[in-house]
Amino acid sequence: MCTTNKMQKREKVEQLLLEPAVNYGIICNELKKVYPGRDGNPYKEVVRGLFLAVPQGECFGMLGPNDAGKTSFISMMIGRTKPTSGTTYVQGFDIRTDMNGLYTSMACFGKG
Repeated sequence: MCTTNKMQKREKVEQLLLEPAVNYGIICNELKKVYPGRDGNPYKEVVRGLFLAVPQGECFGMLGPNDAGKTSFISMMIGRTKPTSGTTYVQGFDIRTDMNGLYTSMACFGKG
């Protein structure tokens, strides 16, 4: 990603975190997911400092090549895995501490 574009997204997200963000369904602030190395392999950083602000009611999709972190991102959003670091709010609920509140307003259907 272009450095200027990432800086603009970071500034937007940081501004949203300072004020009530009722109009945003998802706000990610430097979200990271790192899986530990196994069997002598190095650790794997699959989500690298994601900054994202998705307005309420907007249709949002993720595109990318294999191993780009799409499934890991969704797994964190639905509470299947915990982020390594960063902050994310979905419908105003912090995914690190408020998944029970989020579950009351969410539905997710995975692969068969």
